[in-house]
Amino acid sequence: MLWIAALAVGVVYAGIVVFMYVYQGKLMYPGSGSTEPPQALGLAGVSEVRFEAGNGQKLLAWWQPPQDGRPVVLYFHGNAGTLAGRADKFTHFGAGGYGLLMPAYRSYSGNGGTPSQPQLMRDAEAAARWLAAHAPDAPVILYGESLGGSVALQLAPGLKPAAIVLEGAFDSAADMAQARYPILPAAWLIRDRWDSIRIAPDISAPVLMLHGGHDKTIPLSHGKRLFSALPEPKRFIVVEEGNHVDLFDFGGAQHVMNWLASHRL
Repeated sequence: MLWIAALAVGVVYAGIVVFMYVYQGKLMYPGSGSTEPPQALGLAGVSEVRFEAGNGQKLLAWWQPPQDGRPVVLYFHGNAGTLAGRADKFTHFGAGGYGLLMPAYRSYSGNGGTPSQPQLMRDAEAAARWLAAHAPDAPVILYGESLGGSVALQLAPGLKPAAIVLEGAFDSAADMAQARYPILPAAWLIRDRWDSIRIAPDISAPVLMLHGGHDKTIPLSHGKRLFSALPEPKRFIVVEEGNHVDLFDFGGAQHVMNWLASHRL
């Protein structure tokens, strides 16, 4: 009878492995519905724009032009939520005169399409081209939130930004998956690996990393492992009261502004 029980356990385990492999796209990229427009949130000076991202896909982004002579932030959000959920970023950066372009990935904030690592990088590259056309003289600051940190780091070597800010970033999706599902061969199953730690040594811009002291989504150890692979100049700040992407609620914005000012940005 033991062999029957062992067989049953094996079948269940194999079923879980197959499920994780087949549906990993939905787990990694849940997408989001349509977003409120910036005007509905009282964001003066912020407009909706759309740009072509390849394969006939047009993407929604929010755009806040910089004040004369000020840098512009190219912001890549995480794997959940809408542009409206990041409205506070426009308020904080706008107060400092920074421009801000925040694109929504395909399948997010009402965009069509199916997300994947190659597709999200096409979206990021298209956003960078749009920004170069509309603010050609402004220094660019890459800002990556959670998954967006991986997008920003992948984009950085070709874009050569003036600085990079990462909020709740991680070392690699494969390492994260293995830590989250230790009894599964998760690191072998994952297709979109987002291997930021491999890209890290190629980064030439100064980097600020913010991480929540109570981050329940990306353990602090994964952020510190990525940080250790980055070249100088770099800085790591733990926002002790913060969780994952709520760090601006606990003084994160001031850390970012002070650090940018220290680099004359």
